[in-house]
Amino acid sequence: PRAKIAQAANLPLHHVLSLPNLPTPYKVPLFLDKYKCSDIILKELSLEVKRPKLDRWTALANHLINLKEAASVDIAVVGKYTGLLDSYLSIIKALFHAAYFINKKLNIIWVEASDIDKLSEKDQQDWISKKLEGVDGILIPGGFGERGTQGKIMAAKYARVNNIPFFGICLGF
Repeated sequence: PRAKIAQAANLPLHHVLSLPNLPTPYKVPLFLDKYKCSDIILKELSLEVKRPKLDRWTALANHLINLKEAASVDIAVVGKYTGLLDSYLSIIKALFHAAYFINKKLNIIWVEASDIDKLSEKDQQDWISKKLEGVDGILIPGGFGERGTQGKIMAAKYARVNNIPFFGICLGF
């Protein structure tokens, strides 16, 4: 396929790379460096070719791979768009990097805040307790409108009563 792509794009064959699935996106620069991708780009731009210093990057990528065997940190995210995880992409990345910083593997427990709206007042406390039992922290991301408000309030109360680290970003009305 590389030859076909090179021909169709009118590129030299060595300018077409096949990038396999890697264990983490942080391995991509290391893979590209193996094939001297930066050399190719710098030469095409008539810039001085310098070897990138990737020692710290290599250590970072390897550390991320080894985190799969580390202890985990369980963070509940109580939101109203849990069916659309792209809505929380920046939060997911921030939590991932925070977990990396403390040498933990991140485990996100997704809690749909609006599910509580369907329950009786008596069942709401049991529901939130079951969802949040054993978590190391609770994060409530932003969201606008009234849907899910009760679930968010119950999660905040659960965190306060049970002395669980809590971060509420924005209720948004």
